[in-house]
Amino acid sequence: ATDRFRFHLALIEPEPERAAYVVDQILRITPPDVLDFDELALGTDMLAKVDAIPKSRLVDLATDSTQEDALRFRALFILARTADSARDDNRIPWDALTPFAVRHLVTRATTSPGYYSALVDAFRPVHSSLLPAFRDFLRSDIHSKNEQLTAASIVGEYASDQPEFLCDLLLELRPEQYSVILPRLQDHREFVNKRLARLLGELSAFADQEEKNTSAARKAVAAVTLLHLNEQPSGVWPLFRQSPDMTLRTLLIHRCAELGLPPEKLIARLHTESDVSVRRAILLTLGEYDDLRDAVRNDLRSHLEDLYRRDPDAGIHSAVAWLLRSWDEEQVVRTMDNEPTFAGSVADRQWYVNSQGMTMVVIDHPPVYMMGAPEDEPLRTEFDRQHLRKVDRKLAIATTEVTWKQFQRFVADYPQSDHSHPEDYGPDPDGPVLQASWVQAVKYCRWLSDKEDIPPDQMCFPPLDELPETVNFDTELSLPEDILERTGYRLPTEGEWECACRAGTDTRRFFGDSDEFLDSYGWHIGNSLDYAWHVGVLKPNDYGLFDVYGNAWEWCLDRHGKLPKRPPGVAFLDVPKLIGTTRRILRGGSMNSRAEALRSAQRDYMDVRHNRNHNVGFRIVRTLAD
Repeated sequence: ATDRFRFHLALIEPEPERAAYVVDQILRITPPDVLDFDELALGTDMLAKVDAIPKSRLVDLATDSTQEDALRFRALFILARTADSARDDNRIPWDALTPFAVRHLVTRATTSPGYYSALVDAFRPVHSSLLPAFRDFLRSDIHSKNEQLTAASIVGEYASDQPEFLCDLLLELRPEQYSVILPRLQDHREFVNKRLARLLGELSAFADQEEKNTSAARKAVAAVTLLHLNEQPSGVWPLFRQSPDMTLRTLLIHRCAELGLPPEKLIARLHTESDVSVRRAILLTLGEYDDLRDAVRNDLRSHLEDLYRRDPDAGIHSAVAWLLRSWDEEQVVRTMDNEPTFAGSVADRQWYVNSQGMTMVVIDHPPVYMMGAPEDEPLRTEFDRQHLRKVDRKLAIATTEVTWKQFQRFVADYPQSDHSHPEDYGPDPDGPVLQASWVQAVKYCRWLSDKEDIPPDQMCFPPLDELPETVNFDTELSLPEDILERTGYRLPTEGEWECACRAGTDTRRFFGDSDEFLDSYGWHIGNSLDYAWHVGVLKPNDYGLFDVYGNAWEWCLDRHGKLPKRPPGVAFLDVPKLIGTTRRILRGGSMNSRAEALRSAQRDYMDVRHNRNHNVGFRIVRTLAD
């Protein structure tokens, strides 16, 4: 059949009557006589030479949804290939036909890559009409990964001379599609730089949270693209800084690796960047590169160890620890933590390691911050009233919850403590201690204060043998009035806890308002498998704290109640109420909390007389002398 077809083609110019046979052949869809797309293109070209394209018939076939898809697509193939020379193209309803054309063009180019060029070339004359449908195709989630890549490749060819279209499209693409389109922008670098820089500079008011998150996502892709295309892009690195709303910064931390930015660019910037919060972000970004080459890791490791030992910033210290753990270098971190220079508070350092191997973060008279939740925050209750809060002291707070292993040392010294750790919910000794009552947490703080020879007049709680297992705060436990001025270990106030959790942010979570990356920062029922995990596995906040969302609820010092009302601009001094109820505040959520419940302002409570729950632990804090 192919030989006969080529014989007729060879004679079609001197004998135009052979065109009818050629048309019949190129529209055949029944094997074995069906022609491949190279032959279809050849036949179409020869028919066009003798002005024998049956335009009306082809339009009727292409628009008739009762016809087989293969036949309709062949008709479109011929119409598209001859569109630049046809005199009545306005009769072809491309707007209605392009979704079908694009879907089948992509499918056939994917399943028959040998005919990719013939297929793409055939539709090139009408590519401008196809581009909107290609954009919709790439936005859709119903197509296979290979089809998405094929579609991106075709768009890259069709729009190679349309940088505005490609630039806008790039902001919407998935990572695998992005890598196909990005090289097409290299020849339009000046245009792209101006357009994306303008996007990054836009300040907009948003109708809702979804619109805000969409804008941040587009800006993140724009910023990574500028890093790809330029050695020193203007205005990009400042986006990695700490700010009250970290949504865009968090997107950058995760998008750099996803969009294929060479890690060497980040490492080079790590060595030269002066802004400490940008360096924190770079460290967290490097942890997203699962396939970082061993040679790169080895070159970077000595610098990381130097940062861990010598950088005074607590956020840098924790970010390095997390990065090394992500490389399965936990033992390197533990070894350095045992070095003598790590012990004890140092004047110009925001962290130190205490006698139990806990890293303590120093927060020196933090700025007034907005505590509680705005009225439109999901899951907000009347108890979460938003107000300005001032923590007027220098304090040190542990980067992690007290672990089961650390708590066992207390139990060994104080066996009368009635504690039973639920191993089904916390099998890892380096996970948080669970099922700890408020009083047991208080006893641990007193035991640790004794261990470190803190003076008696600086103790926050009575001696261990004077602390009952359950207490009535009005009659059985008297806490010193100056407890917040004393330097002994204690539980954090609710104001201290939220201040440390937020780390200077005012969004729903310290990493922003998007739910997309919650699994990287907190353990909840959706990712924990309903048990507590090794502390410090997920990313820290900018103060250097781990696991403030999920893993285990954390006891606070103060009683439960509504947050205070204050006039606008007037700060509430953080002086907790300690008596009047046996309900004590819990913060942070746990491994079996709902994902949406993990937020900086989330509050709960438990009556200390009811002992303990399997998902409750604690984190320690102490006031430091100025």
